[in-house]
Amino acid sequence: MAVADGNIEHMFDELSTAAVVDAIGASARSENIACARRLAAIAELYRRREVPVQDTEGRELWRIDPWAAVAAEIAASQSITAGAAESLLHNAVCLHQRLPRVAAVFAAGEVDFRTVQMIVTRTLLAVEPAVMAAIDAEVAD
Repeated sequence: MAVADGNIEHMFDELSTAAVVDAIGASARSENIACARRLAAIAELYRRREVPVQDTEGRELWRIDPWAAVAAEIAASQSITAGAAESLLHNAVCLHQRLPRVAAVFAAGEVDFRTVQMIVTRTLLAVEPAVMAAIDAEVAD
């Protein structure tokens, strides 16, 4: 969809009303997919920064924990506060480790970030892996 003369006010002039509604839905799905990708990248960065008990690179001697280090990187890369970055990190790690099926639905653009946040928050008390897997499957379906 090209913007005529760079004027955003006329972006949808050539579209029917139904096509405008379709553009709204497609844009929402694209936004969900992009957000899911960002959270997956955050989870991957955290995975790479986790410090094993015996690290040959000497990171077991670090005086800053990997969570804080990753949150600082996230905050800097997005120009957001440390608190906002930690919230994204929390949701990303929960999706990756606890809710992989929900993460897949999110990556397909079928749910939005607010729904994902609600699911993460409401499943935090489930600690048994088998129970968590059943919850993940049920919610994803």
